[in-house]
Amino acid sequence: MKKVILLFLILSFFSCNQTQTDEKNNLPNYQNNEGDIPLCKISESKNPDHPEDPNIVRTCIWRKYKFIKRGSADNKGRYSWDYEVFQILGNKQDSKIKNSDIFNANQNNLEIEINKKINQDLVEMKKNDDIKDCFSNFENHFYKLDEMEISLEQKGFIVFGVKFGLGTACMSVDGTEVQMPIKEIVKFLK
Repeated sequence: MKKVILLFLILSFFSCNQTQTDEKNNLPNYQNNEGDIPLCKISESKNPDHPEDPNIVRTCIWRKYKFIKRGSADNKGRYSWDYEVFQILGNKQDSKIKNSDIFNANQNNLEIEINKKINQDLVEMKKNDDIKDCFSNFENHFYKLDEMEISLEQKGFIVFGVKFGLGTACMSVDGTEVQMPIKEIVKFLK
């Protein structure tokens, strides 16, 4: 498990553009980050319940937004992730916002694109003999942006994730992610 976490941290480090820091947050300076590359920082802290698996926090700054992804492990070393988005307000305290607050009035078109890709993933998962039983009673629905987990994961990409709610027996396939180049979603931003 430690090798997997180390690999995750190394890949995440190299996938983010590292530059000067903002002293307020000890994060990269967001003021010069209007392009397609998020500025990211990863930190670890000791997990008192499972000392062998640290808590992980990945903070990415892009434009006027801060994306935070927090991971903690269960007793089997499986990570669960929480996602938050904040609007950066300069010298004031950052304001937590909904995912939909990032996007303009055309966000429904973005949701349609994302849901098409989610449905494509579901079709493939249902064909897989090893996991198709997990989806026998599953009925998919149209996911709105506020139901999604949004993160900036790789250099120049934004990731929209959904959970299906399949239960613990199917935890490893209980969701999917849609990765899109940031430059493709700029037209949907406020």
